Amino acid sequence: MGAQSEETRLQPRVDVEYEQIFLVLAVYAIFVTLEALYVKLEAIDAAKDKFRIHREAGNLSIARSIAQQIVHYYNEIEETHQVIDNGLFCCKFR
Repeated sequence: MGAQSEETRLQPRVDVEYEQIFLVLAVYAIFVTLEALYVKLEAIDAAKDKFRIHREAGNLSIARSIAQQIVHYYNEIEETHQVIDNGLFCCKFR
């Protein structure tokens, strides 16, 4: 019986430690995701410049391909936004 009460007494502390670890990992995941978002935004800026150059030069097929790439980047950013929202939601309710 004494061991059982000892186990019961220690259980809340273990739960708190796991929650703290979970929160640290969630915050870390958000920062990594924000870094990926920044990289994607830089890629969009570079792609916009390439698009403008090829469009002005009359290379419309290349410009169209770059435009599709830009749309793809924006879709990835939307997915990244969802990941950040989910991470913040988890942190809020932990």
